[in-house]
Amino acid sequence: MREVEILNATFRTSDGKPLVKFTFESFTAYADIANSDQELLQYGDSAATYDSNAIADAFNRCDDTAIRHRNAINIYIFDAHSRKEGFGDVTSHGKRNSNRPFVLLDHARLNNAIQNAEAHEMGHAFGLGHVGVPNAKLTTSTNIMTSAAEEFGSGGKRDIGFTPAQSAIILYHAVRTHSRLGLD
Repeated sequence: MREVEILNATFRTSDGKPLVKFTFESFTAYADIANSDQELLQYGDSAATYDSNAIADAFNRCDDTAIRHRNAINIYIFDAHSRKEGFGDVTSHGKRNSNRPFVLLDHARLNNAIQNAEAHEMGHAFGLGHVGVPNAKLTTSTNIMTSAAEEFGSGGKRDIGFTPAQSAIILYHAVRTHSRLGLD
């Protein structure tokens, strides 16, 4: 529920207005699903290279309602892994997935601990890509969608809300996501 509160507080326009209202649906502890045969579970805490299409395919095939709620944006808490940083990596991911979005949030980023990851990844889930801010440091105020993946600077704080253009994309996909999830 705390992550939903964080999203509602930070998923905002650059002038501080809320874009969508998130509500808590449910939570399932890993211990309650650990024995499931669903392919999607193999990607949690995996040392394999991240493959967004393979994960999306496994997500779309998942029919265990304790793992995938078909009428909600699913957020999965996991332990990211990279060749360079091992399980010290904190990379998280958001995927629009044809308006059936999901988010993979590294456990170290819970409670908005690192760079407003909740809003950033949910931005991806609503169709946004990264933006770059030259020479940004971790202490620099930046747009929510800023990323070091743009290969200059860092992602900064990600504390400046979505631009009007980004907000328009979010609202466009929000309507479609709402419908696709059967929430009409």
